[in-house]
Amino acid sequence: MCAQAFRQFQAVSLTFQDVDALRAERDLREASLKGEATRLKVALGDVSYPVAIGPSEASVALRKQIAALSDSRRRVLIIGPYGTPKADVAKAVYDAYIAEQAKTRKSISVVNRFQTLVCRSDMAFTDVRNACIAAADGTLYLHHVDMLAPEIQNAFAKFLGMPAKHGQCRVRLISSAHREEDMTPDLRARLDLETIALAPLNERRADIPAMVEHMFVDARRKTRLWHNATMQSTMPVALSSLDWPANDMQLFNAIERLCIVAKANGASIVRMPEIAEKRRPLEAAQNIDLDLVTARNAFEIAFIEAHLLANGGNISKAALTIDMTRPALTRKIHAMGIRQK
Repeated sequence: MCAQAFRQFQAVSLTFQDVDALRAERDLREASLKGEATRLKVALGDVSYPVAIGPSEASVALRKQIAALSDSRRRVLIIGPYGTPKADVAKAVYDAYIAEQAKTRKSISVVNRFQTLVCRSDMAFTDVRNACIAAADGTLYLHHVDMLAPEIQNAFAKFLGMPAKHGQCRVRLISSAHREEDMTPDLRARLDLETIALAPLNERRADIPAMVEHMFVDARRKTRLWHNATMQSTMPVALSSLDWPANDMQLFNAIERLCIVAKANGASIVRMPEIAEKRRPLEAAQNIDLDLVTARNAFEIAFIEAHLLANGGNISKAALTIDMTRPALTRKIHAMGIRQK
C-alpha cells in the first residue's frame, strides 16, 4: 500500500514538474517575443511615448538618456511637474532595456516583468516591501514615491540598504516624483542613481505639432471616431501657439474634446473653432488654491457637462463615449447636481 501511494505521489510530482517546465518555456518565449517586438519598434523609429516625440532640445536629450540607460539595470528617478507623462517615460526606460537585451541576444529573465505601484500618503511600509518582493528580478515602477509619508520613506530606504541576506530583493527600481524636496534625504540617496528631469510642455513648444499628430490618433480611437476622420491642417500649429502650462495631458484632453464635438456634429474633419478663444480650462488648471477633492469634483462636473453637450444631452451616448454604464453616469449626474442642457 505504501509503495503504491509513493508511486502515485511520484507520478503527480512529475506532472507538476512538466507543467512548471511548460510554463517556464512559455514565459521565456513570450519575453523573447516582446523583446524582439520592442527592438523592431525602436529600429523603425516607432516611438510610443509623446514626451519623446519632437525636435526640441529637451526631447532629444531625453531620448539620448533613455538609450544610455538601455544596457544597465541602474535605479532611475524621474522628476517632473504635474501632468508630465512620468509613467510613460518609466515604461520607455524598461522597454529600451528589453530591446537592448534582445538585440545583443542576451538571456531575458522569465520573471523580468514591469510592475507598477501607485504610492499613496496612507500606504504602509509592508505594502511597499511586499511589492518589491513580488517584483523580484524584474522592474518595479514606484509612481509618485514622494506621496509616501516621511516615516514610510525612511523605513523603505532602510530596507533598500539592507544586505541581500536580510531580505532585500533583486529588483530594479524606477521611481517618479513631482519634487525632490518632498523626498527624505535617505530615500533620495537610495533611488537617485540616475535622474531624468522632464521639462514642462511650455518649454517644449517645438514638440507640440508632432505630439498633436500622435495624440489625435489615440483620441480618435478612444472617442470611437470613424477611422477615416482627419484633423484640420492648421490645428497642430494653432495648438502650438497657445499658452500651455506644464500639463501634457491638457493637450490630449483638448484634442479629445475636439474629436467628441466632431463626432456629435457628424463631421469628417476635426476643427478647432473655439479653443484659441476660450482659455477657461487652461486657467482653471493653473489654479492650485483648491484642495484635491474640490478640484477633482470641479473637473468631473466640467468633463461630464462637456460630454453631455457634445452628445445633445443624451445620457446613453455620453456614457458610451466616456466608457461608463448609463446607470452609473445617471447616478453621478444626480449626485453632483449636474443640469442637463
